[in-house]
Amino acid sequence: MSFIEFDHIRKTYANNTLAAVENLNLGIAKGEFMTFLGPSGSGKTTTLMMLAGFEKPTSGSIHLEGTPIDALPPYERNMGVVFQSYSLFPHMSVAQNIAFPLEMRKVPKPQIQDRVAAALEKVRLGRHADRRPSQLSGGEQQRVALARALVFDPKLVLMDEPLSALDKNLREELQLEIRRLHRELGVTMVFVTHDQSEAMNLSDRVCVFNHGRVEQLDTPQQLYDRPANVFVAGFIGDNNMLVGDVDRVDASDEYARLTTLNGTTCRGRLRTTGTYPQSSTLCIRPERIDVAAAKGSLETDNKIGARLVDLIHQGDHWRLIAALETSGEGEALQWMAKVSPNRLPAGLSIGQPIQIGFNSRDSWVI
Repeated sequence: MSFIEFDHIRKTYANNTLAAVENLNLGIAKGEFMTFLGPSGSGKTTTLMMLAGFEKPTSGSIHLEGTPIDALPPYERNMGVVFQSYSLFPHMSVAQNIAFPLEMRKVPKPQIQDRVAAALEKVRLGRHADRRPSQLSGGEQQRVALARALVFDPKLVLMDEPLSALDKNLREELQLEIRRLHRELGVTMVFVTHDQSEAMNLSDRVCVFNHGRVEQLDTPQQLYDRPANVFVAGFIGDNNMLVGDVDRVDASDEYARLTTLNGTTCRGRLRTTGTYPQSSTLCIRPERIDVAAAKGSLETDNKIGARLVDLIHQGDHWRLIAALETSGEGEALQWMAKVSPNRLPAGLSIGQPIQIGFNSRDSWVI
């Protein structure tokens, strides 16, 4: 059994008619950094709150080290919790805030002083012990909240979107701090976010939620390189999609040909083997696309005619927006390509015909 086990968890509201979480079965290993990722209302925070004890499952059970914890109140679960709002006591100093959970556990005062000092050093706030929260920056306040969650050596640490109120640079800095603490302490961490890049930066595994169900549970690399379905492909990073019919599958069951309504054909790798529905979707990442100013100059095995809609400089790459010649009548489907400066064709201008291409091995039919 896993360190944490969700067994057929269901959580409903509004007289059992609205399911926030539906039939959740999930195991988390000891020492793992697990992230619950999904859009607003997908069930990720509800799942974390049930683990913390602030919400009760409608049905099913949660086990910690093989023992059911559904009947335990939050304060008996030995879990550190870090909230988005920091939840620091404004009238207490930094050291007093961190000492609070130790005092509630009747830890002797000499031990409290030593453990608070050690916790402050872990989050690099050793010189801020006597300050009040109002005298700290947002990033420093969040470090205090993290130290308070770690100071009593919890079995696991739960974090509910703890970095979402910070600016980009501060958020990235604290991501590195959290990675460092997890690596050094080895404590199990469960993290909730709606930010895909945050989940990819921090996690050993990511659990992608949507409408109360798990769409995919995998490593960040597998989520990006092998999305299980169209939702994950569209939610994790940027992806270009083309809808059509699978009309041919290779004998190896590894590749398939997809044909759109107007007869455009593309070849991609099959996400799973077996029979595919009449309408399937081909997905290709923007950085896997090549662009040429004239037909016939690309060496990729998939080529589609297009018109350049926009060309945007992004520092380390150019972002190209192209309208594909695949839609027949009506509004053209737009794709995005990310092209490094040394691969950008010379003399491109908005409105001109171009050709975009990609290799079958870099795309997925799902």
